[in-house]
Amino acid sequence: MSVIANKNDKWPSSVEYLDDGPGLHLDDVDNEIVGKCAIPADYRKSFQKKCGIKELTQEIVRKLEDAGVNTMAGTPAKQDENGIWHGLVMVTNVTQEVRPIGRLRNLNVLPEKAISNRREVEYDLIGWLQRPENSNAKYFTITAGKRNNITYDPAKPDCDCLYQRYSKFRDGLNYWAKYICKMFGVEVDFLGFEFPRNGLSQYHLHANIVLRMPYLERDDYNKFMARTESYFGTEPQDEGVIKDPARFARYPFKAETLGRISPEELAWLHHQVQGKKLSQPVGEFKKYRTQLKKKGLKSVLKGGRVYRCSRKSTLFFPHSELIESDVDSSRNGDRNSPTDLKDKKKLASKPRKLSRNILIRRVNPGSFVSPIFEGAVVMFGYDPQATDAKSLSRLAELRKHQDKDCKRWEQRGAPKPYEAKALHDLFTTIPEDDLYDCYRDSDGNRRKLSYREILDKHADQYNEFLVARAEEYNEATVVLYDTTTGNQYEPYSTYDQIEVLEDQDPPPKSSKREIDDALAIFETMEQHAKTSENEATSQGDKNAHPDFLAIFDGEEIETEKFHFRGELVQRDVLEDCLRETP
Repeated sequence: MSVIANKNDKWPSSVEYLDDGPGLHLDDVDNEIVGKCAIPADYRKSFQKKCGIKELTQEIVRKLEDAGVNTMAGTPAKQDENGIWHGLVMVTNVTQEVRPIGRLRNLNVLPEKAISNRREVEYDLIGWLQRPENSNAKYFTITAGKRNNITYDPAKPDCDCLYQRYSKFRDGLNYWAKYICKMFGVEVDFLGFEFPRNGLSQYHLHANIVLRMPYLERDDYNKFMARTESYFGTEPQDEGVIKDPARFARYPFKAETLGRISPEELAWLHHQVQGKKLSQPVGEFKKYRTQLKKKGLKSVLKGGRVYRCSRKSTLFFPHSELIESDVDSSRNGDRNSPTDLKDKKKLASKPRKLSRNILIRRVNPGSFVSPIFEGAVVMFGYDPQATDAKSLSRLAELRKHQDKDCKRWEQRGAPKPYEAKALHDLFTTIPEDDLYDCYRDSDGNRRKLSYREILDKHADQYNEFLVARAEEYNEATVVLYDTTTGNQYEPYSTYDQIEVLEDQDPPPKSSKREIDDALAIFETMEQHAKTSENEATSQGDKNAHPDFLAIFDGEEIETEKFHFRGELVQRDVLEDCLRETP
């Protein structure tokens, strides 16, 4: 393949594959996710990661404050003696846990803020990579070079050497993507910068790059790598096809090193990177994100699947309703409207009435305080004992969303809130090895144990957590876990399939087309069964049974019931449903 022939090649635009619809409502995602459970081993790992990030953030905040850098954007939410929360809080829908939201400034050196800022880009990138036209996207790493390592000099705290090196490297990457890559038909779609610090207290800058490369002959590929190495002075690393998109949204510094540096050096690093765009979508990926914003959509990642939801479905009220002041109607409630000093003093002397139970937005379902997924609401001034009309109406709106999630929990057979919190206590306190099987497979990996296996092994410890959590939730009766009955419920994983019993109703809201397609599949299965039976009879097989398929997609499936929309349904029930469907 000639290099020159590729420079005019155009990749298919991923924007053309976007649906024309308004996107899913957040209720659709809640119906799919709420009530499901995370895998115990994965939940333990995620919980430990969150705790580590929170501890590191608090340590960095303390050092920055000691160095004179303001890290707080306001006062964190606190609860007074009357049970009223002043500030922003997050209230979970089922467990009804209240968590204050930190008022940290948007600083690139704070792990919580840096990861939060990159999370939306990560979800968009995962959704973009899952498209067929982007399946060949590759992961490249390019380093700025050893000769360009930057060392902090305490004698020169105002030196901008790291910022200058970052700006030069960023401009070089843009030139490389625009000219050198185009010569070989390579499209660059994402640039992510990192600032690792080595043992010599040197910062060496490198970039994680997402690019799409057409098929190149070996000579052309070697020419591309040689031109890249000649331009940057370092050898680029071809990491192959992207397997973990989360690495492009991780913290741009090494967490274990920032916790050991001095407050003065940390303040210098903050001034070098503050306000810089350390993750930059470019090319087709940038167009894709622009199109999402124009359509008012956002990406939500749950269970390995990317949902595109309407942004409006997550909002409740405009932020202008956060505070109501009893000013004159001519001022329209705007405290900035007085122009003369006399009016300002008069307005400042008046008492301000703070609003309660202001619903800001809904939060995507997640395992916030337990392994069971549930939704949440961000609120301002949460007051569960409000008495005024406006606060009561907003509180009723909150209860409505909480009741929806509670019904979703019941429909999925999820445990009660105090039982879910007991599961959290168990999975985060037992030894980590108890979450895995003791045997390893041929690849050296251990199988992750299910809920039933873990509960059977630690039944006594789980029952102790049950009693403690039941007292916290004022539960009158507590059903202890029994290894023989399983406490009358079977915890399950997000990735497990739940079969519906034969005497249960068929799936609701099935269209006529869906049922027709399912019956057509059934007829095909039945034909395979008859063919298999005839072949077995002709060969003299006495064990052949007419009620089973011999081979159909590698499984034995009964002909009188089959899987429809992920559930086990009898044929006569489905035919009755077809007759009732308009």
